[in-house]
Amino acid sequence: MQEKKESFLKDVITQIKSKEAKIFIEKELSMHIKANKISWMKKGLKEHEAEEKAVRQMGNPLQLGRDLNKLHRPKIDWVMIGLLFAAFGFGFLPLFVMGEEYDSISLIGNKIMQLLFGVGIAVSVMLFDYRKLEKWWMYFYLIGCGILLCLKLFPGVMINGYTYLLIATIPVNGFYALPFLFLGWAGILNQKKLKVWQFISLLLFSLVLFNMSNQNIVQIMMYLIMVCVMLWWSVLGRKQVIWITGISASFFSISIIQFLLTAKEYQLRRLRDFLHPESSSDAGFIYLKIKEVLANAKWFGSSKIVSIPGRHTDFAFISIINGYGYIIGVWTILVLILFLWRMGKILNLVHVQDSYAKLLVIGGMVLYLIPVAYNFGMILGVFPIISIYLPFVSYGNLPLLLHSIGIGVMLSIYRRKDLQSKAI
Repeated sequence: MQEKKESFLKDVITQIKSKEAKIFIEKELSMHIKANKISWMKKGLKEHEAEEKAVRQMGNPLQLGRDLNKLHRPKIDWVMIGLLFAAFGFGFLPLFVMGEEYDSISLIGNKIMQLLFGVGIAVSVMLFDYRKLEKWWMYFYLIGCGILLCLKLFPGVMINGYTYLLIATIPVNGFYALPFLFLGWAGILNQKKLKVWQFISLLLFSLVLFNMSNQNIVQIMMYLIMVCVMLWWSVLGRKQVIWITGISASFFSISIIQFLLTAKEYQLRRLRDFLHPESSSDAGFIYLKIKEVLANAKWFGSSKIVSIPGRHTDFAFISIINGYGYIIGVWTILVLILFLWRMGKILNLVHVQDSYAKLLVIGGMVLYLIPVAYNFGMILGVFPIISIYLPFVSYGNLPLLLHSIGIGVMLSIYRRKDLQSKAI
């Protein structure tokens, strides 16, 4: 009785090239044949006659297989990959106007290695089926917390007042925990049976580890906002979400108060410099330097090259304006905004039933948007100056892993957008 059905499915599957698509299409076709079979049986046909009729109704298996192969072929988001290379390209520009006090050749070589590393990570994650990550959510969460715990128990060096762990001369800080916590929370918030006390316990435990391991306020801010935004897109009930949001807001308020009460002198000095840069005798000069760059910049080039600290890291964007003019600065902003737009397009493509994919896209968008918005706001004088990078443009390895994984996950979701459980 099953011979005709199995023969039909085998003929269809021989035309499908993607292994993932084969499994998906075979399952979907089996469901269609079963539904049609039941329909014919209700009209009075015997079971074997109904199945034969249902199979024949599907049409020519070879032609159907070729059509489905075109429809469900894994896709590559070339727009996202193009934007990634464009952002990396803008990141090279500050290195060409560094000045004699920097080894520009060495920095350019390292930037090329960062580009290859970032693209390699993104492509590797893209080729992996993101749906298989959900079942590992607990391990991802524990790995992220484990990194923070190691920073507390085995501190290596102090850089700018923050703790780093040395692994084969490579400094590691809380940024390496963020991609694992991001993947962990996507799985946690997709659990329908998650209780409020469980959420609070997991969040509080990780925040305590961030605090104990002496990590940058930027990492804590990105982490907390990411979790809270993902919460509103989770499968939890609205009443639970409101309760948890209220409690999380209380934690955030307490963290701000604690920061203000325990802030180090240089942190308070930065706040005073932001409020009164003209009267400052030390770090406030950076605000004045930024104003000088913006005043001397033209649409093409600048009438004066201004030396500013961190011109290839935190202040890469202002360095681009200083060296190449407002026109290149506008193009840099445009590329980074298009990144966000593309993420939104991928979010709209995700099938309504794939809540896990939605959480991954939302989390990745938040982790990308926060440093972009703050870095631009910092340059414009809206926010106080802190150590915060511009994704893919700023020089450095620490944030690169986080955002390369985030882009890779979105590419993986886009690649499998036609393998959602819907009618063929």
